[in-house]
Amino acid sequence: MGTELKCLAGDWHAGYLIFADADGNGVVDDPADALRLVAGSPDAPVRITSGRQQVGFLADGTADLADDIPATWTFCATGSHTHPKAAVLARSGRASVTAGICP
Repeated sequence: MGTELKCLAGDWHAGYLIFADADGNGVVDDPADALRLVAGSPDAPVRITSGRQQVGFLADGTADLADDIPATWTFCATGSHTHPKAAVLARSGRASVTAGICP
């Protein structure tokens, strides 16, 4: 089918892929389903970490969090632990920003 679109395991600062997944199999079945591909860089000025490798959304806009634990991404400036931020996604689909803790 041409170019295969997928992300390798790792932290989110290494890149991420946003795509429509109509059949829920977690795979880009058609390159036209890709909405955005963000390439990462080992020299990125911000490190993004999360305990989740993927997050999905249901048709009603709620986040597909099987364990009901909010998804959290922590943003830390490379080489600094000053003013880290965390983006938190609740099962309701609502996102918020809070103070974070750099790993």
